[in-house]
Amino acid sequence: MKLNRYSSINSFMRSTVRQVVERWAAGQDNCCTPNRSIWSEDGRLWSYNLCIGFRSPGGDAIVADYTATGGAMYSMTTSTHVNLAKRAVGDSGSTMTVEAWKRSPLFASTPF
Repeated sequence: MKLNRYSSINSFMRSTVRQVVERWAAGQDNCCTPNRSIWSEDGRLWSYNLCIGFRSPGGDAIVADYTATGGAMYSMTTSTHVNLAKRAVGDSGSTMTVEAWKRSPLFASTPF
């Protein structure tokens, strides 16, 4: 499902950054921050227009490591979002290098 950021996202539950990430990790989608800096839909976690996480229908979560320590710094805000997501999925999830993420089918989807 392609998101029209200015229509369907308006119906999303408004939450804090931490709540968006925790809800995504728990399998609860369709929430965003009031400024739409981070949001989740259809198992994907987005930092602005960059997909940083994927959760399978079975609940397995994968986070793309868009951080300086991951070797693929995107922005300070995205790095904060990624680190929150990595903590939220904990040992039950996986972290993928951005190089591997971009070669995977997980990277192919864009929000609009």
